Amino acid sequence: AVMINNHAVARPQSGLNSADIVYETLVESGITRYLAIFWSEAPAKVGPIRSARQYYLEWLSPYDPLYIYDGCASSLDSRVNACGNIYIYNIKNVATIGAWRWNDGKRYAPHNEYSSILSAWEYAKKVKWEGMPKIDAWKFKKDLTSNERGLKTKVKIVFSQRINNGGAYDVIWTYDTKSNAYYKQTGGKIDIDQETNTQVYAKNIIIQETTIVSANDDKARIIVTTIGKGKATFLIDGEIISGTWEKKSRTDRTNYYDNDGTEIQFNRGRIWITTISRSIGKFDIIEQ
Repeated sequence: AVMINNHAVARPQSGLNSADIVYETLVESGITRYLAIFWSEAPAKVGPIRSARQYYLEWLSPYDPLYIYDGCASSLDSRVNACGNIYIYNIKNVATIGAWRWNDGKRYAPHNEYSSILSAWEYAKKVKWEGMPKIDAWKFKKDLTSNERGLKTKVKIVFSQRINNGGAYDVIWTYDTKSNAYYKQTGGKIDIDQETNTQVYAKNIIIQETTIVSANDDKARIIVTTIGKGKATFLIDGEIISGTWEKKSRTDRTNYYDNDGTEIQFNRGRIWITTISRSIGKFDIIEQ
């Protein structure tokens, strides 16, 4: 699991199109950040890496992963104190071991630090973090045939309407029926994975609604509710499905259901989980 910087000056990132699952939500000041889960691929370069937040710890806990990040939010409030909880939760803490700064003349610290999934695996062997975690599996299905798929879907996500940063973190997902995938723009520009020079895409999009409130500290930290239940919208096969999410505890995986209570079946391929609060953000279906 890797914390990946999404500051406007950190783009394009490395490794997003190699991730199996990506979580995207706010950190501070209307800026978003990614938590990328790597299982099927082990890219030699991922990043730029960035600091940990509590709610990302709650999302990554069910995977029992090696955790790559640089820095963390520290607080006397346990709902915010990622620094302390990394140790309390006994997370496999790789942090910046094996990381390096890449000076391309365009990005500067703290937006130019990278790491490697391969080097993290080597470190895990060294410290005897061996074996694969047991993970409660989601359900998967075959892609719908081209005749069964939706023809057009475009969805715009605004994470913060109050601190919008000129739309620099607004996202548009556009469906392509031929590839049966959704392609990403951020801040009005095509998102590129620098390592593959391809547009960032996903086979499944989840828009998960929850509460996001201020931690009322001097760092403008926020508290994102990850445990409980809430509304969710799923973009799969060019279709839009309304439903719900449920996460029973920090160590339980989030499960997803349609409005009839049937567990969602995903297409095989990347799952992108966007978490927003309707009180500060929004999403709109532009085309369907």
